[in-house]
Amino acid sequence: MPAAGWNFDDTAGSPLHVLAFGLAALALLASPRRGSREIWIFAACCACGFILFNAVFAWQVYHATLQLPLFVLGSAFFGAAVERIGGRAPAVALAGLLIVLSTPWLTNNLMRPLFGEHSVVRVPRFDQHLRLHPELKAEFVRAAELVEQAGCRSVDLSVDQDSWEYPFWAALDAVGWRARIQHAGVVNYTSKLEPSHCTVPTPACAEVDISMAGVVVRTSGERTDERPGPLVSRRHGVYLHLARRAVSVRRMEPAELVVIGLDAAEPALLERWAAEGRLPAIARLRDGAFSAPIENPPGIYTGAVWPCLVTGASPARHGRYFSRQLRNGTYDVVDFPAAALHAEPFWEALSRAGWRSAVLDVPKAPLSTSLAGVQLCDWGTHDAEAPPASRPRELAREIARRFGGDPVGPCDLARADARSLARLRDALVARAARKAELALDVLGRGGFHLFFTVFAESHCAGHQLWHVHDPEHPRHRPELARALGDPLLDVYRALDAAVGRLVDAAGPRATVVLFASHGMGAHYDGTFLLDEVLRRLDGLPTPRRSSAVEAVRRAWRRVPARFRSRLQPLADRVYEASRGADRSRRRFFQVPTNDNCAGIRLNLEGREPAGRVERGAAADALCAELERELLTLVEPHTGRPLVRRVLRTRDVFHGERLDDLPDLLVQWHRDAPVRGATSERIGTIAREYAGNRTGDHRAAGLLLARGPRVAPGRSATPVAVTDLAPSFAARLGVELGGVDGRPIAALAGG
Repeated sequence: MPAAGWNFDDTAGSPLHVLAFGLAALALLASPRRGSREIWIFAACCACGFILFNAVFAWQVYHATLQLPLFVLGSAFFGAAVERIGGRAPAVALAGLLIVLSTPWLTNNLMRPLFGEHSVVRVPRFDQHLRLHPELKAEFVRAAELVEQAGCRSVDLSVDQDSWEYPFWAALDAVGWRARIQHAGVVNYTSKLEPSHCTVPTPACAEVDISMAGVVVRTSGERTDERPGPLVSRRHGVYLHLARRAVSVRRMEPAELVVIGLDAAEPALLERWAAEGRLPAIARLRDGAFSAPIENPPGIYTGAVWPCLVTGASPARHGRYFSRQLRNGTYDVVDFPAAALHAEPFWEALSRAGWRSAVLDVPKAPLSTSLAGVQLCDWGTHDAEAPPASRPRELAREIARRFGGDPVGPCDLARADARSLARLRDALVARAARKAELALDVLGRGGFHLFFTVFAESHCAGHQLWHVHDPEHPRHRPELARALGDPLLDVYRALDAAVGRLVDAAGPRATVVLFASHGMGAHYDGTFLLDEVLRRLDGLPTPRRSSAVEAVRRAWRRVPARFRSRLQPLADRVYEASRGADRSRRRFFQVPTNDNCAGIRLNLEGREPAGRVERGAAADALCAELERELLTLVEPHTGRPLVRRVLRTRDVFHGERLDDLPDLLVQWHRDAPVRGATSERIGTIAREYAGNRTGDHRAAGLLLARGPRVAPGRSATPVAVTDLAPSFAARLGVELGGVDGRPIAALAGG
């Protein structure tokens, strides 16, 4: 080990540079020829740059070499000052003298001498990097050889702030490796930069960790949990943390935590068909797994389930309960995009902790700008909000090129005849298989801590095909069932096959979570009647539908589906323009929600622009009156009660976005068809549901988890959907703050 001193790069200071700069400035100020304005501006910029550099990076002795560019800039001011004071000849003479005086530092530099045994002309670059610790050369070479022998063409480099990564680059070059190195787990502001010239990250088959704990190589299919003992050297102010002994190598899985979601898959069907052997992959996963029902937010779970799941926050905190909501302070109903959520998905916290994630088609989740990993949005989600997008941007283009686009499209546009429903079923089955291929491709790239993908086929199938599956449904037609069989089972089987392939690819050491977000059943509710019910309770006349309006409605239904989907946003805006004026004149009115639960908003003074109800006692009395009257509604043909209960959102939700939610939620009895409503106060309304969705959501979901240190067993106690995000994070050693959920002990421990 050579002795450090005046000629050691990391500790040699630059006091003469600072002194020369200061003396030149003082001499120029004292000179009659003080110099031009531009010279002083340049000097001020150099001085400010020097001060800011040391303020940001801290004043540390081993930053002397990093300050060199600032001193090079300062030399221009020094030369200009000398020339201004003494003329050109003295300036040239002084420059020559300084070059001569710098010769010892050039020829006898401790790290990179020009002459001698360790001359930069004679010693290879790799050995120059290891000048202080030549005994570590074999360790870096061995790490590089492991990568080369594995045939890796892409390496993820995980480094600490003070890691010594340059010798590894040189070692790779020494063994003839020519491919791609990319930094993994970047969490500082540079992680937000995404140059347009960057390509989609190449699947990394090796990860190299250079940290305070040592140098660790993980090749594809390998993982290490034990790091070699560190060598810590503090000589000459150099802090090196490198492995002295052999690298420990063991099996590595593609991801530590693999989460697979089935959007709106009915838990009862999953359980029954798995027990009957029709869903063998789910049955195998269920054996030896921890399982529990999932409890979703009451009433407004359909629009809130995915934001609650990924953020761990309640609707009163993240602000979303439906795809279209009343804009606070107006009577306008507007779209609520995922980017408008007021809480962040849990994988953002994972990124800050240095963990890499792959997030594919998670519904209603915003596209991250700082994710460490990859994300794909709206490639095959139900009711996609926008065209497919990704991080990095090139990923969506690559997926479109390799896997095509969504073969299903907006499933609400499907017609009810046998040919159209068969086409829809086949498209859903094909998309499930294609999504599996896509997910396997990304999972196979490896190096992820979290892999999270969601299949939406069960959602669309439940809405459009329930009546074919359910012989008790009023729209069930035996001839349709004979022609199609059970198309819902066909879709669930395709999902089961996809789940099986992903579970197999995850490997036995990964923790695998499969969940159904919420359920599905027959579309029985009275939401389509509520607006007229509220008008009659408020003593308002029902608007008469003109023949012209009805003609437009009939013409609209005849527009081909592909054109109707493009014109739907415009049609919604036209419709809502007239509804906004109507809402302003009422004491209470219906707001958009999913059909399984209706929402009512009071026209409150101080909150709505034309408020008609006083806050406090008057509002409470009105809520009590509405609850009492709604509970008296019965179905006119059977006499059974229509409303199961009326919830006040302030009693069940708490958060700063509470005013964004409806004031009242109307939950229906949903065990039989609804063909009208009657009560003493409103009289009788006779009308049947005319929508094309024959199935609609149920609140309960299902959770299955299997993996190392996950205790198997079936819990009868539901877990809250807001518990999933903190549980996934805790499984990876990250604690989420500011959430409503809490980690599930059986899943988080590990």
